[in-house]
Amino acid sequence: MRPPWREHYGSKRIRSLAQVMSRIVARRRLADQARASEQNRLNALSPMTSLRQIEANRRNALKSRGPRTEKGKKRSRCNAVRHDLTAETVLEVLEDPEDYKAFELSVTSDFDAQTAVERELVLRLASLLWRLRRALA
Repeated sequence: MRPPWREHYGSKRIRSLAQVMSRIVARRRLADQARASEQNRLNALSPMTSLRQIEANRRNALKSRGPRTEKGKKRSRCNAVRHDLTAETVLEVLEDPEDYKAFELSVTSDFDAQTAVERELVLRLASLLWRLRRALA
């Protein structure tokens, strides 16, 4: 007995399971697009925030000026640090900035950077090696 997908699928003859699957995926994609366009149309008709809320948000945003003291600025720099493995800067809580400078100097002294691009690449290498050391520690 032949598998059912080798007989007929809809009005067209199908030769392989891959063709059946690709047609199913295409139909689902069309249905998803139709649902998304309907949702966009509904969102345009009834927005989630009112004009009054938007105006209040704009007024409040004008009042905000961010951290003003050095301590506040230093603290807010770490807001985006999710975990220490991807931190671009030296984490002063865990690491000594002087250790990083010494490490950076030792890496840059191994290379004879002739141009600004080469210097940037060497500094990038030092930063990546530092973060790799942090991950392995």
